[in-house]
Order: sequence, then C-alpha cells, then structure tokens
Amino acid sequence: MAIQIDKEMFKDRVRQNFGRRKYGDMACGDYQDEIYNLAQEWFDKEPWKEDPSLDTPRECRIDMKRYIKDNIDIDDEEKAWFVPSFIWVWLAQQVIVFIVRLIVEYYWDDIFQELPAES
Repeated sequence: MAIQIDKEMFKDRVRQNFGRRKYGDMACGDYQDEIYNLAQEWFDKEPWKEDPSLDTPRECRIDMKRYIKDNIDIDDEEKAWFVPSFIWVWLAQQVIVFIVRLIVEYYWDDIFQELPAES
C-alpha cells in the first residue's frame, strides 16, 4: 500500500506553529513543500519493510528526519527559502522535526500494518 501525504492537512498546523516568527513565512512556503516531497520519497521507498528497527513511531521519525536532512540543501542560494543565517539553519531544522512528527503520528497506523511479521 503506497502512502500518499496530504500536504494540506498539515500546512495549517505548521503555519500556526511557525507563522508568527520572523522567518515563519519561509517555513510555510517552498521549504515546507520541499520537506513534504522528501518525506513522500521516504514513504515511497518503504524502508520499514526491510529494516526491522523501524518498528516504532520514534524510530520512523528519526529515520525520516535523517533522510530529509541528508537530501535537502538549506544553503542553496537558488531556492526561495535561502536566508544566509545561523538562525535560518536552526529554524529549518525545527520545521523538519515538527513536520516529520506530524506526518509519522498521522500515518503510523498505515506503517504499522505493513511492518514485516516477526518470526
């Protein structure tokens, strides 16, 4: 079963959490879309089917967060969200953690159903 992320379901929660901060509008725009795209790539790979250690929401969150951080370039000057600042790097990481937590919490039941049976 392929899990498809419904981005619109989470965007209001992210806007509520980050929208009132100085760089919140960037967190709510293109950067958020990039995070969802990478999270969808992670879901498409279905790593929980091959890795028995991904049997809890916490482990899935950690793995998805690592995947996103390894594949997103927060220093890319060509991207709309680029802000050359250590504050932006901190905020970018906070946005990733928040979105990943929301996604895994919402889709955990679907992931859990696809976990390999223990022998």
